[in-house]
Amino acid sequence: MASFTASLRSTYRAKLLPTVARTPLQCTCGAVYRRSFATSSSPAASTSTSQAPAQDKLITATRTVLDQAKATNDGGIAAAKRERELDGLRRALADVEDGQELISTLQELADAEPDEELRELALGDLPEATATLASLRSTLLNTLLPPTPTASLSAILEVKSGVGGSESSLFAAELVRMYTRLAVRKGWKASLVEVVGLGGVGQGTGDAYREAILEVTGEGAFGMLRREAGVHRVQRVPATESQGRLHTSTVGIIVLPSETGSSAPIDDDLFDQKDVKVEVMRSRGAGGQVSFLVCGGSHGAIQDSTYCDIG
Repeated sequence: MASFTASLRSTYRAKLLPTVARTPLQCTCGAVYRRSFATSSSPAASTSTSQAPAQDKLITATRTVLDQAKATNDGGIAAAKRERELDGLRRALADVEDGQELISTLQELADAEPDEELRELALGDLPEATATLASLRSTLLNTLLPPTPTASLSAILEVKSGVGGSESSLFAAELVRMYTRLAVRKGWKASLVEVVGLGGVGQGTGDAYREAILEVTGEGAFGMLRREAGVHRVQRVPATESQGRLHTSTVGIIVLPSETGSSAPIDDDLFDQKDVKVEVMRSRGAGGQVSFLVCGGSHGAIQDSTYCDIG
């Protein structure tokens, strides 16, 4: 801490070099104006002190996770994957510790530094350092949470119009354009896989969609878009409304992970293979070799979810 304080003091003195020959500020009466600093009542200092217990608990929990991971590291692919995940946690912890050390040094300079200009610089940097530390703590907390296995994958969005008729179809098209523009901003690739317009499949004009399937290819697309799943509602006066009445329309969105364009494949441990049951039925008709060659249908089930493919 002493060396860090000395380094910071040297940095502040370097900032003050151009102002060494500066004359003190003078009031109209000729007296030297001195600014008084109340470091004990500084909002940044009190905020940092009140958050100290929470910071200590967060750092202790992070170190516990790192120690447990180090003790259980037995090699192999799973351990290597876990080690990559912990690299970000170590960096986030180091950033928080550096931020705490910076705030402690700034408070020490503000309280005990005899040079008034150095105290002024320290007090000026203290609020910004406190805000930065709060952001770093939030990043550490998010990094400490267990990662979602599919967060780094691409995404497939299925947008379906619901209540509201043609207004719902207009709303669905607007949502598709919104997600497409988001993909462009994020550097992802967005492409329409299927469109069902008001006139049927492939008849979408871009203004109204009854149903649309949008594929967003890019690292982390599913992690950002997965919470968009659900029913979206809009209340507005449609452009087709001549009497100014308020209409309510809904659109349903389903978000699925996709391996397309992603460097991280879907983990095999997302579900237990023992929970998967697949049944194959042969056709039952006229006898002969055809009965043994034609698949009449297949049925699969994962826990409470089922699907059936006939044909």
